[in-house]
Amino acid sequence: MHDGPFPCDQPLERIHYGHWVGRLWRVSPEPDWRKAAHRPRAARWHTQGRDVLYTSTCETLAALEALAHRKENPRPHRLLSLDLPEGATLRIVDPDALPPDWKRDQAATRAIGDAWLRSGESDLLWVPSVHALRTGNVLLNPERLGDASSGRGPVAIDHGLFRFSPRLWRR
Repeated sequence: MHDGPFPCDQPLERIHYGHWVGRLWRVSPEPDWRKAAHRPRAARWHTQGRDVLYTSTCETLAALEALAHRKENPRPHRLLSLDLPEGATLRIVDPDALPPDWKRDQAATRAIGDAWLRSGESDLLWVPSVHALRTGNVLLNPERLGDASSGRGPVAIDHGLFRFSPRLWRR
């Protein structure tokens, strides 16, 4: 049995000796990951003005994360996957090491994300999902990863339109 964080719907081998091996997912209205990484507003794991791309370890969690930020059925989004270069380095945030109220204390989580971005210690940061603790999101540092043509950046695949079911807004 594995006690640490693990990717949903993927074998544990996706995290291998501090490296991520595999595909990350995002549901977003922006199909260009570089543009999506430019984040003028603060979010859970970073402060305003820092570029970072939020991705998920599986398509299902990517949809849940996108849905959590919507009050009504949004315009169609795109389903994107990112295939990372071999050897993309990963740091893991241990959920057990976070403050007990980390889900509400965004100052604490932002400090962790900002410190990671400043340090440049890894390409990726695995963080627990607020919505599904045993699964996680992966933050991508665009300063460390170039674009696909450099051989260092992710290869983005646009899987087409992603529409949320109207049933999700029936209450």
